[in-house]
Amino acid sequence: MFREVVKKSVRVVAPYDLYWIYTAAETLPRVPVPPGVSITQIDAVQVKASPHAAINGLSEYDGAESAGFGAWTNGNLVAVCWFWWGNRYRTRGNLWPIGPNAAKLVQITTDPDFRGRGIAPALITAGVQAIRQRGFAEVYARIWHSNRASLQAFQNGGWQRLAFAARIWGIPFRSKWLARLWQ
Repeated sequence: MFREVVKKSVRVVAPYDLYWIYTAAETLPRVPVPPGVSITQIDAVQVKASPHAAINGLSEYDGAESAGFGAWTNGNLVAVCWFWWGNRYRTRGNLWPIGPNAAKLVQITTDPDFRGRGIAPALITAGVQAIRQRGFAEVYARIWHSNRASLQAFQNGGWQRLAFAARIWGIPFRSKWLARLWQ
């Protein structure tokens, strides 16, 4: 608890963001969809209708220059991921600049009751495949520096660490060198 209080206090005094930047490999490993799970493209209406609190608040990610994908089990949406590109990405949270043929996975969430079942890596992989079919050659994601579950899910999905990106007091810092140091 003391550690959490210290972290929150530091963020108030010196607001910061610390992320690993990952890129999807050209050829991703085959990640099986778990039994009883189906993956489809989704929209804001479907997200809002989810009975899972971790999911139904994420409809704001839908809109122009975005695509969402969801994992369903027993007719319920239990995990979502959203990709943004173009101006949608550039005007909202552009910590890592992307080119015109690139998209960024901006949100991946699995309801806590369904974590640890391999849903997130399967959803991420299916989403990347669909985004690439739309013509995006490069796909990126940023992952909070200490989010072990997300880091593991992306690594299991064949993603590669590309860089480290930080923003302290609103000043961005990006380094591919730091990422290579930790590999």
